[in-house]
Amino acid sequence: MKTRGIALILVLMISGILALLAVALMALNRDSLSLMSSSIARQQSYGACMTAFRYARSRLSSDNDFAVNPLGARTLKMDLPGQLSIYEEGDNLITGTLPDATFEARVLNNLKGSGPVSSPAYSRREGDVPAGCALVVVSGRSGRAARRLEVLLTRASFANASLIASNDLALTLSGNDSELEFLSDDPARNAVRANGDVLLPEGSKMDFGNDPVSGHVTSQKDINIGGDAVIDADGRVTGIQHGGWLSTDPGLKTHTQDDAHAELTPGRSTQAPALDEAQVKQPGGATHGLPGGLYAFTDSDTVAYFSNPNADPVNDTPTRTYHGSIFDGGNETGSAGQLAVSLAEGRFIPNGKVEMSGSARLDSTSGLAAQLALGYTSDGDYDPVNPAEGSLRVKGDLLVRGDAVGTGALITTDEGDLTIRGKSTLSASPDQGLAVLAAGSLKLDPPVGSGHDGFFPNDFDVYGNMDVLNWNEIQDNWKTSGRPNKNLLMGVDDTVLGDGMRIRDHRLNDFVDNWLPDVPGWTSHTTPAGNPLPGVAETYVTNCMSNPLANCVNPVPNMTQDDSGMTIGRYVRLREYLKSVDEGHPNLRWLDFSDAEANEWVRQRIRFDLDNFQEEANRRGLPLQTYLAGTNPYADAQSSDIELAGLVFAGKHVYVNGARNFSLDGSIVAADGSLLIRNIRKGRFHFNSGYEDSLMSDDATKLQPVVFMLD
Repeated sequence: MKTRGIALILVLMISGILALLAVALMALNRDSLSLMSSSIARQQSYGACMTAFRYARSRLSSDNDFAVNPLGARTLKMDLPGQLSIYEEGDNLITGTLPDATFEARVLNNLKGSGPVSSPAYSRREGDVPAGCALVVVSGRSGRAARRLEVLLTRASFANASLIASNDLALTLSGNDSELEFLSDDPARNAVRANGDVLLPEGSKMDFGNDPVSGHVTSQKDINIGGDAVIDADGRVTGIQHGGWLSTDPGLKTHTQDDAHAELTPGRSTQAPALDEAQVKQPGGATHGLPGGLYAFTDSDTVAYFSNPNADPVNDTPTRTYHGSIFDGGNETGSAGQLAVSLAEGRFIPNGKVEMSGSARLDSTSGLAAQLALGYTSDGDYDPVNPAEGSLRVKGDLLVRGDAVGTGALITTDEGDLTIRGKSTLSASPDQGLAVLAAGSLKLDPPVGSGHDGFFPNDFDVYGNMDVLNWNEIQDNWKTSGRPNKNLLMGVDDTVLGDGMRIRDHRLNDFVDNWLPDVPGWTSHTTPAGNPLPGVAETYVTNCMSNPLANCVNPVPNMTQDDSGMTIGRYVRLREYLKSVDEGHPNLRWLDFSDAEANEWVRQRIRFDLDNFQEEANRRGLPLQTYLAGTNPYADAQSSDIELAGLVFAGKHVYVNGARNFSLDGSIVAADGSLLIRNIRKGRFHFNSGYEDSLMSDDATKLQPVVFMLD
């Protein structure tokens, strides 16, 4: 009996404990279910916030003016029955309903603003909403759970470095005083990036800034210092040899980083951005269509057209000839509204948006290289503050055997290559970040001495020593004068001789001792490009200085003692002859005083030089005479053969052979190939986010968060 009583007591005690455990478990389960329900509701609230945010960002990306003004009456904008409905209404309010949550969003759009805007009362963030940004404030609710999201959006960056290549990237220098400078208005993008190997000069030749880590160089493979680029026939980098590799030489890496003030990181991949022409802001102005083919200047305002871009402009018969103007469709005449291209002073000047239907080549047989001039007026003038509308789009390849200058956009499509065999000074227009878009490869290969400053640094000083009848006449009338009046200001031909007071015939005193040594290569008996100096060039100088004056090529009657000496015009003849030697087609006509056409070439060259000096004077706000009497800017280390501003994009590879110096304000991208900049004396690479901000069209804007706050 006693034993059974003890057993009963134990059973009762265990039953009680089990009952207590059952009650506790039921309570715990209720709490767990409540907690789970709350967690699910919070997750649903967060999902509602993200749905609202993505919708607002999509609306802002496709329409940069969205929510700038009140949205007006309540309007259903999206309706997926049983899944999602979104309304827009009132003071930039977006409301929405999901199966298990609701949301409200408000937008402050300052994407196109010129300055900061105060944060609205519905925002909890401190500080203003900067220009170029939009603020999205969202609240999401599910049951009793609520979440809040604030996001500050700005335009997504297209490029994250001044130089980007999808394969190898190489920078090489020429000359003992050569160097590279890297700058950026955004320190995070003061960079060089490649998805292959990178070749750089030694660290002492590079400067990324003053701080120990002012810039960045990254490569997916390795970084070579001081080596040589292996290049194929098309200008692609196919390998790097010699030099030292940072991945296997830690000491070299440390030394290079310390000298350059940059972080050099092998083994880090980068993504070369893709670019569709449809994404970027299109050039302004009326659209004019022209056929592809060869456009060759035969005079300063005359162009022979050949339907075959590979025609021989000297021996083949042109399809037609244009004088002063080319109209829509390639017609020789038309109305003012049909003007496609103006021809003035050897310049091929697109009017508005010009589109060529096939591959094209711009060339010259006039003795002077042609010039593709964007943003110039039909008279051949250029205003850097307010350039004219001008762009050229070619369906296929474009070869410019001459200079490409001015402000606008230069575009090739259909995998077309873009090649410029002269000086390049191209800038994106003020409201468009694109300067060059080559669907294929981009090649900039100026011969030594191309461009308005030639290759003689003392050209500026030569013109600064002009002794003219009336300086005010030059200053007041040069820019606005037509060609005949400019010719009068310049003086007479060598074949006529006489008036020694005008520009072209003004003597350069002590030429052999004071001026000739400044011609590059002359004292070492070479041309500026290093070719053997032709004896006829030395004979030309001797004959000019002889008494009486002798002609270098053909005898000219009536030359007297008073006509001897080197004049500005005769100096220009020597310069242009040496340039023709270095360009591979020596032209003795430059040295022939009896050649009337060559005399016109000299006049054209001088007009061209003074036009460019006038433009530079205008940029500095100086009279031409004052500018020419100042310090020679072309003796400065930063005078450039290639000067680019804006985005320069190639669908394949980029090849740059700098004859002297290279300047970039913006970024260069080789989207599917290598990027090579070789043989430059000075290089300046400045990443400018301003061009990024104005690059994409309003309906292709990508926005990225810069501030993300979630409660």
